[in-house]
Order: sequence, then structure tokens, then C-alpha cells
Amino acid sequence: MPVLRRRQLLGALAASAAGATAGCRAGGRPTRTTAASTPPPDPQLVDLAADRRLLAGYDATIARHPSLRPRLAPLRADHAAHVGALAAALGLPPPSGTPSRPPPAPVPGTPAAALAALRSAERSATAARAAACLTAAADRAPLLASIAACEAAHEALLE
Repeated sequence: MPVLRRRQLLGALAASAAGATAGCRAGGRPTRTTAASTPPPDPQLVDLAADRRLLAGYDATIARHPSLRPRLAPLRADHAAHVGALAAALGLPPPSGTPSRPPPAPVPGTPAAALAALRSAERSATAARAAACLTAAADRAPLLASIAACEAAHEALLE
């Protein structure tokens, strides 16, 4: 078995790398990907994902504690409306059916603990949406502020 010297190995690696990058060239010129060519993701996608998780949390809580359905159904409906409004603001198709995402955490075993978990999730959501509306585009800030206010009301209603 031949022993490769360091220079031979480095030369072979360089030739290999040059061949691998040949596909990255168009018309003999290197192609460049710049940050300007790829727009950043819309920051409100984070808000949409968060509200989908909250909606999934309500669904999981209602499934685990059916006795809470009358109390939680109106709040769940608000979150379904939030998801729809955020999707529309982002130019996405309206959501259909029940979210397929699992809730962010397992539902606690007692109704009281489950309500406390939802209250905590609403508190976090209120803070996140209030912060988001400060940096959002002017046409989206009112929607985010409205959602934050609704989530704050939910926190109070879950007391």
C-alpha cells in the first residue's frame, strides 16, 4: 500500500474540492448567493406558530378534561380566529380543521393544574404578542395588539 505524503494528500484534496465546486459555476463565473437574494422569513410566522400551539393546547386540555369544554370552548374559538387572522395577514391559506401539532407540553392530570398551565401559556403569549406588535409592520401591529389583549383577557378568565 503506497504511503501518501502530506503534500500529495493536500493536492488530492484540493483537486477534489475544485471538481466538487465546478457545479457551482454558471458560464465560467462563480454563482453567489447573497442575503439580499433570499428574503428573511416573515417574523409573524413565529406568532402564527405560537397561536397554533396554544390552540393545540386547548384541544389537548379539552380532550383530557371534557368537563372543562364549556369553559374553554369560547377561548379555543378565539385562538382559532387568531390563527385564521394571522394566516390571512401573512397571505397564507386559511387553516382547516383541527391543528395537527401536539401541544407544547403534556396536559396536567387535574383540571385545576390544566387551567393553571393554560393560564401560564396565555401569560407568555400575551408578552410575546405585545413585544411583536412593537416591531411589526404598521399594518400588522393592530392585529397583534388585539391578539395580545385577547390573550390577556383569557389569562384573567382562567383564574
